[in-house]
Amino acid sequence: MTFVAIILIIGVVVAVGYILSTANDSKEQEQHMSTLSKDIEKVSFTVPYDSTHTIDIVSSYFRGTTAKGAILLHMMPSTKESWDEFSKKLYSKGYHVIAIDERGHGESIVIKDSKGVGTSISYKDFTEKEQIAKEHDVSGAYSYLIEQGVRKEEIVIVGASIGANLTVTFMESHPEISKGVSLSPGIDYHGVHTDTALRNMSSTQKVYLAASEGDKYSFESVNTLTAAHPSKVITKIFEGNEHGTNIFDKHPEFMDELIYFLEGK
Repeated sequence: MTFVAIILIIGVVVAVGYILSTANDSKEQEQHMSTLSKDIEKVSFTVPYDSTHTIDIVSSYFRGTTAKGAILLHMMPSTKESWDEFSKKLYSKGYHVIAIDERGHGESIVIKDSKGVGTSISYKDFTEKEQIAKEHDVSGAYSYLIEQGVRKEEIVIVGASIGANLTVTFMESHPEISKGVSLSPGIDYHGVHTDTALRNMSSTQKVYLAASEGDKYSFESVNTLTAAHPSKVITKIFEGNEHGTNIFDKHPEFMDELIYFLEGK
């Protein structure tokens, strides 16, 4: 057998080994993610809707193995399921993860009066006041995590679009939350303002802002917020026009980058 033939055989063996190894790694990852999917729970908690009604906020919950927790807030017109892949990644790091259906979205669409009589609602009909009141939904998720044994100092919050704005305003009133992520925030989404909230945040808090160049309002808002509060933000701008969690569809690796940030690394 010639030297060249031997080299070719070795090359083929190495290539086959690599392909088999890659296939096994991929299969193990699929099995791991499938196992994580079985760990998801549907939970709900009750919060005020207005002076005469309450609403049950339906959520997806991963029961973590540490004292760390994450609240995930979707964009309009999305639902809690838009966070499924990111939830699994956080959960694999030990986080308790709660992704809520904000009022008027998904399964959180019935308000009840004092007699338990229900009325259907939709975010499509919301006034600014009703959008701002989503802060009650975030507070409910925060309290739920604490009830599960999560330390409030180890809670992080991640939001997209109006959820991004709610992330910033909630952090303003909760200085113990040191890390947050805002995907495609605006200066003002339906009455939820970010500029004043960032200004009032503690110097120990930091928010990761992200937007796409073609998503004009969010892109301009992120640039404005970064210029005004450079010590309180980390900023990333993507090409394209993806908004909110749609950024993950084009840049799935960004999920790992955000977790690295949230972990304080």
